[in-house]
Amino acid sequence: MSLSEALIILLVALVVFGPKQLSMLGRHLGLLFNKLNHLKSQYHQLLDNEMKKQQLEENIKKAIEAESKQ
Repeated sequence: MSLSEALIILLVALVVFGPKQLSMLGRHLGLLFNKLNHLKSQYHQLLDNEMKKQQLEENIKKAIEAESKQ
């Protein structure tokens, strides 16, 4: 999005919502984006933990198979 598009969107939002509601809207959008970033971080952490858990299970299985062959 270019700067001119952002300014047009801001101007339309200012006309539609007014200055008081626009500041409230901005604050709530900031909180929403903060919450979404937090959820995204938790999701990535969950995926990493599950991948590590799966890799550990595979390594244990391989170790057991290697011991049984000896």
